[in-house]
Amino acid sequence: AIFCQNASLLFNQIKETSLQVNAQALSALGWVQIGEFSLAEETLKSIEKSVEKVVHPESKTPQLMVNCLLSIYQGQFIKAKDLVEKLQMEIEKYNLVSMAPWTFEISGYLEFCQRRFAGAEEIGNRYCNLAQSMKNPGYKGLAVRRLGLISLHRGDFKKAKELIRQVIEIFSKEAPSRYELNRARMMMGLIGYHLKEYESAEEELMESLSYFDA
Repeated sequence: AIFCQNASLLFNQIKETSLQVNAQALSALGWVQIGEFSLAEETLKSIEKSVEKVVHPESKTPQLMVNCLLSIYQGQFIKAKDLVEKLQMEIEKYNLVSMAPWTFEISGYLEFCQRRFAGAEEIGNRYCNLAQSMKNPGYKGLAVRRLGLISLHRGDFKKAKELIRQVIEIFSKEAPSRYELNRARMMMGLIGYHLKEYESAEEELMESLSYFDA
């Protein structure tokens, strides 16, 4: 979040407002993920001022996406639903195809957080189909991870294990990402614990924790 704030200041100095908005949105997302909601809200207010200077139609979407996630993290599900609908309208209005997967990511997460697993699974399958049609393994990995998370919370640990094994394969080879790979390993550790596969569970958890502690 701090790195993105510094980038935002740099882009402001060189009058790259669009890049500044994106950097601010990433900064706000970072604050959301670590629970610093007041700092996220402050950054989002700053984005609003920056957006006024931008003529590109997609300039509002990063702010909307982060606002959606902030509302979900704060348990404001009705507000989040309204924001997701607004985000979908913006993406459809300006034909922002590259951003379409994020509506599935966020709306599926909203359903999941409300423990509406059937709805979350349906969105997850559509998300996966879209990722495959776009031939984007990164999005596919995120979509399958969501399906694995749903199975884990439903108590279907064998299905969850198979899905997260796919995620590990994707982020190891097709779309290499140490961050996403270790998130998947952490999930695999939790699944192994529930399956009483304690040795492999400990190995997966220690691997992921060593990455996040670094």
